[in-house]
Amino acid sequence: MTQKTAPTTKVAITYQAQPDQIETAVRALATEPDCFGIQLYQDPADPARIFLFEEWTSREAYLGPHLQTPHLLAFKASSGPLFVGPPERSFWRLQAEFAAEGREPAGEA
Repeated sequence: MTQKTAPTTKVAITYQAQPDQIETAVRALATEPDCFGIQLYQDPADPARIFLFEEWTSREAYLGPHLQTPHLLAFKASSGPLFVGPPERSFWRLQAEFAAEGREPAGEA
């Protein structure tokens, strides 16, 4: 398990599973190296809507090595039938981490 020593990047990912593939889609989403943890949620009103909240060592670790691992490339190549389309991704950091660095998040005055 990776130890936290610096601010981390949080990645929010939302998938929309095919209605007949919900259980398979949920099982297909697993833990990753350089990731402190993945929390997987399902929308109670729409169980096909799957939300992952991941905490990574950095945005670069997620976008770089992670997206090029053999198991993720295989997942992307084979998971098309499970999902309606590509996932929505967004990146987050705790506001307190910006304050501790003495600066505001990008885009804020």
